[in-house]
Amino acid sequence: MKDKFYHTPQEVSKALGIETYVLRYWETQFPFLKPERTNVGWRRYRKEDISKIILIKKLLYDEHFTIKGAKQRLKELRKDGTLELKTTFEKALKENILKEIKEALEEVLAMLKET
Repeated sequence: MKDKFYHTPQEVSKALGIETYVLRYWETQFPFLKPERTNVGWRRYRKEDISKIILIKKLLYDEHFTIKGAKQRLKELRKDGTLELKTTFEKALKENILKEIKEALEEVLAMLKET
């Protein structure tokens, strides 16, 4: 995928392995996550927005914070000045693709073991 200035919710959703409705929900829960909108109201995410989404996903899915806990943790990180938003969209896309390939290979291996 080319390095674009804006990405659609579908592109972000696929790259990060989350549903588009989750993105919409997170926008309601995390006020700093406000993607730009086109003239007809479609959302489009900039790299900064995607970095925020990656951080939110990490807190919620990897570190098992609740929404409330993630909000508090983000507040603490901003206060300390250690808020890290450098993960790129392209890196997340590659990681998700590699994860899908690994899962497919594991399924093939399981089928081969059965025969």
